[in-house]
Amino acid sequence: MRKILLAVGVFLSSVAGMRAQEYPRVEVFGGYSYGNFGSTVLGGDRTNVNGWNASVAVNVNRWFGLVGDVGGHYGDFRASVALPPIPCTPPNCSIDTMGTNKYHNFFFGPQYTLRREKLSIFAHTLLGASHLNESGTTTIPGPPPPFPLAFNFSTSRTNIGFAIGGGADYKLTERVAWRVQADYLGTQIHDRTQSDVRVSTGLVFRF
Repeated sequence: MRKILLAVGVFLSSVAGMRAQEYPRVEVFGGYSYGNFGSTVLGGDRTNVNGWNASVAVNVNRWFGLVGDVGGHYGDFRASVALPPIPCTPPNCSIDTMGTNKYHNFFFGPQYTLRREKLSIFAHTLLGASHLNESGTTTIPGPPPPFPLAFNFSTSRTNIGFAIGGGADYKLTERVAWRVQADYLGTQIHDRTQSDVRVSTGLVFRF
């Protein structure tokens, strides 16, 4: 009898240990991402951008992992800077800039996850680099000739950036889940601080 109880105890301990280890070793995410980004130029407004977000998480245990996160966002912007009184025809008395921004972010850091049967909730703090390609046209008003003057430009800049946020994964199958994620992005481009927000959603593949 004692041997039977011992065997049962060993079996139950083994099952409990196996259940405690039930978590995906690798999670691969990819999907659509929307962003509301701060201005990178003087006189610019916040811009709405669209793009993509992808990440790979390597889980050390059930609740802790390391994440590599990349994303791209694309959108148009406009900026206007008023000039002192000059000979011009109102309302065209400001330097106007119109163009396109292409943002790419590359982040890495720890991620913490609370796992349940159907829903996993996670939070992360990521650090890395933010890269901006910016192109457009700046128009300077004034009396003709030679005004107005128009200048085309194209710039590229890479700076340190970070992301703080998290989200939730809803289990669809043993290997696939649906993710909704939101992050605050901090970047500094052209010596201007941007307070960006991104929201991403898509599929997670678990291995």
